Amino acid sequence: MSEVTLTLGQRKNPSAMSGDRSIVLRRAGFILLVAAVAIAAAMGEWTEFWSAWLTNWLFAISIGLGALLLVLIQHITKAGWSVVVRRVAEVQAVTMGPLALFAAPFLIALLLGSHSLFEWNDHHHMKEDEILAGKSVWLNAPFFAARTVVYLAIWFWIGRRCMTVSTASDSASGIGLQSLRSRSGPYLIVLGLTITLASFDWIMSLDPHWFSSILGVYLFASAITGGLAVLTLTALALRRRGSLPEFSIEHQHDLGKLLFGFNCFWAYIAFSQYLLIWYANIPEETSWFADRQAGHWSIISGVLIVVHFVAPFFGLMSRHAKRNTASLVFWSSLIVLACWLDFYWLIVPTVRGLDSVPGLLDLLTFAGFVAVWMSAFVSTAGRYNLVPRNDPLLAESLSFHNT
Repeated sequence: MSEVTLTLGQRKNPSAMSGDRSIVLRRAGFILLVAAVAIAAAMGEWTEFWSAWLTNWLFAISIGLGALLLVLIQHITKAGWSVVVRRVAEVQAVTMGPLALFAAPFLIALLLGSHSLFEWNDHHHMKEDEILAGKSVWLNAPFFAARTVVYLAIWFWIGRRCMTVSTASDSASGIGLQSLRSRSGPYLIVLGLTITLASFDWIMSLDPHWFSSILGVYLFASAITGGLAVLTLTALALRRRGSLPEFSIEHQHDLGKLLFGFNCFWAYIAFSQYLLIWYANIPEETSWFADRQAGHWSIISGVLIVVHFVAPFFGLMSRHAKRNTASLVFWSSLIVLACWLDFYWLIVPTVRGLDSVPGLLDLLTFAGFVAVWMSAFVSTAGRYNLVPRNDPLLAESLSFHNT
């Protein structure tokens, strides 16, 4: 074990070129996002632009948030098998820091009076609508912006705390990890509360007349499923290029099992939300789903069900599918795209209307935020060992075998 530990400690990753790659990706991301702003300004399509920005920003943030949830779950359960991939998840979690800065544009627009995204920011409309007027204490631009900053600051702080303690153990005995495991429970409670409030603010308040008591759990399920799918793809890519050889077929199998399980959990929560609203049959609630069952949105809803649940359910069920790299890459990629489609389905019909279709601004902002996320990941990963060398459970992870 000591020889293995020494080797792990001496190897830096993913490569000496990570800084250059990070700069290229960052520049590409900024160029794509600036191009989207320029096109929106030239065409006057600010409603389409802001809905695309929120959709893709929230999708990118959820990837880091889901990874953070996975890290804390591994700590609180004292899981040994996952130590080999936990550092990759920690790096993924701290990408929320750079991405949090991209909330600034729509928050500034909101504070300047824009109501392209949130109709409740139209003060004239707010006064005329009795329901909106009753929610004005919560739904106002300064308080909304302050809450958003608090959510993002808390998430990034917890993610950074996990990373700091974990990396400090590389040059120590790993004792600090024990305190992190004892604090993971309270951290998860805080994340549960803030994720719920964030879902109310960023998604539900787009249509302030609609409400769902389960939307917070829905966002949690979307984040952890998408984060797990990206973690699986990242770990497989790192192993292929030799940066994470400790990631064995056994770890791959377990990530596949988790992905299968949490994707089913997302489907359960999605169906529960639909069932509760359908059974209650309250017009203020059912109209939200009725919009998504009309016109071409009914097709998108059907596609979402197939690609986010039906196909992965049967595709990932077998042991072979989880242990076959090409198969797991395919299903993980499909689930990542399905998670993006889910956010698009949640946000766009409400903001743009039922005639909206994906356009150039959606493509540019999607590509831009993917590039920014990849830049943040590569930049962070290049500064640390990808395997925590002094974790007390590392030996268990290295010798892990599925029965």
